[in-house]
Amino acid sequence: MKDALFISLVGMGLVFIGLLALWAMMAIVVRLTAYKKSLPEIVGGLSNISSKDSDLECKQKAAAAAVSAVLALMNTSLSPSPHEENEIISPWQTAHRSRQFSTTQLRPPIKD
Repeated sequence: MKDALFISLVGMGLVFIGLLALWAMMAIVVRLTAYKKSLPEIVGGLSNISSKDSDLECKQKAAAAAVSAVLALMNTSLSPSPHEENEIISPWQTAHRSRQFSTTQLRPPIKD
């Protein structure tokens, strides 16, 4: 019994060490491949546009996206596919479903 517990503990330890190693490798890859612009370039590009115009433009884009999403959803059909309409239940499935239903109905209630 001690051997089984020891093997389980070693296995769990290896799993956690593997997860930590994977996390560290992902952090290293993110740091190496992150694309960073310098702050003056970003601020300089935004100084030409006033904040009210930018806010209005963002709201207009959001409204346009919402309208296009609603129009796209209006053109979709919510009816089931023809494949589902043509499916029939086999006699085997009918027998098992009726047997299951009848056994649940005939089971006496549990009394405490």
